[in-house]
Amino acid sequence: MWLRDSASQIYSYLPLLQPSSDPDSLASLWRGVINSHSRYITISPYCHSFQPPVESGLKPTSNLAQNNPQPPFNSLQVYDCKWELDSLASFLQISSAYYSATGDLEFFSRYRWVEAVAEAVKAAGDMRRGTYDTVGRVQPSAYTFTGWTNRGSETLTNNGLGNPTRANGMVRTAFRPSDDACIFQFLTPANMMWAKYLEEASIIMEKLARRSNPGQGSRNSYLTLNDSDPTITPADAIPSLNELVVEMRAQAAGIRRGIDRDAVVWHRDFGHIFAYEVDGFGGVNLMDDANVPSLLAMPLWNYSRSSFFDLLTNKVGNGVSSATVKDASEIEAESRAAEADRDDQRDYDLIYRNTRSFILSEANPYFATGPVISAVGGAHLGPGMAWPMAAIVAALTAYEPAVGPLLSRHDRETTDMRPDNDYDSMDVSDQEEDYRPVATELDKAMVWMGQRALWRADPED
Repeated sequence: MWLRDSASQIYSYLPLLQPSSDPDSLASLWRGVINSHSRYITISPYCHSFQPPVESGLKPTSNLAQNNPQPPFNSLQVYDCKWELDSLASFLQISSAYYSATGDLEFFSRYRWVEAVAEAVKAAGDMRRGTYDTVGRVQPSAYTFTGWTNRGSETLTNNGLGNPTRANGMVRTAFRPSDDACIFQFLTPANMMWAKYLEEASIIMEKLARRSNPGQGSRNSYLTLNDSDPTITPADAIPSLNELVVEMRAQAAGIRRGIDRDAVVWHRDFGHIFAYEVDGFGGVNLMDDANVPSLLAMPLWNYSRSSFFDLLTNKVGNGVSSATVKDASEIEAESRAAEADRDDQRDYDLIYRNTRSFILSEANPYFATGPVISAVGGAHLGPGMAWPMAAIVAALTAYEPAVGPLLSRHDRETTDMRPDNDYDSMDVSDQEEDYRPVATELDKAMVWMGQRALWRADPED
């Protein structure tokens, strides 16, 4: 089970999700996926793909890749272990969506959801450290990865550390959602998604804290909700619920500051845009990749709106004290912020529109264009290979409603196009089978357009 892919597959049907205790309902399926994610994340929060649960009776699948991630993993439980921040973000995304649609707070007080969130927040927090400490010594990394491969995108340089980074509040991630290694490890869209759903999931955690021990301050513990379950991690190993709320919002605020400082850059043709990857030293990678989360997909999680952070003034708001959201990396970033050449205020919607124009143009090195299809591709298959998934994301995030019908018409005109293929933009006969999320994004687009009455028949059919 890939965390991101399984989350995306059910998220497509969010508009149909309703409260239900029926074991055959969509709500029950949703709870099952969240519980599975919780279990897997507590096993290994840096891994992204797991073996079938023991209860399924399915045998573990052997992974023939000669990889050496650290910390190591148990191959009977984990299939592959590439640290991809978006996997943890996807877990929080479906958790927040389930609560929003059902109001079922009780579910999150059972099993291991709080423990999984605590593990995820700690894992991400440990990856906020830069390469060097304050006196220039190389710091140990919570995760490293080396692989025996003939593809440069399948391993990390510097003996598994990756390229150096300078702490700025963002979270280092070793791999993109395409499973390709990051060039610069502060991957902007993954950090955006993680920050947004940290904020959203913190609302659930805050309500659990209030319910578990009303009026008792910050020492209400996870075990007050789960003291009958002997498999739960001991209370002293898990932060209190209120402490988790503070840490989740602190991480989100630090990430937003880091993105604002280092990932908003000036492009000579498009104005201010978001960089796909940054390193905190000033290095940026201007591109986008087809896989979600991508810069193109930013509106899908509404990053430009926050209940806890004022994006115009770059300050914490809504009752979250700035004293609670600073760590060493943020203090360092703030000390350098006065020297940064940036506007005091940001219009993130405008920056997104500029970024979108850049992504869907030949200025993006991975935008494939041709007579068959024009869409974003990526390093996973190489230049010139457009991904239908990216065309679907372009439709889902379009400001003009007419893009919906245009997508369906284009799909009919290229009669060999199926959502599980990737295309040479110049040659429709050159298709390569890949990737589950493509069909998922098509499902999402159909539901989305159906809700808005955009999926209508061509009068010429």
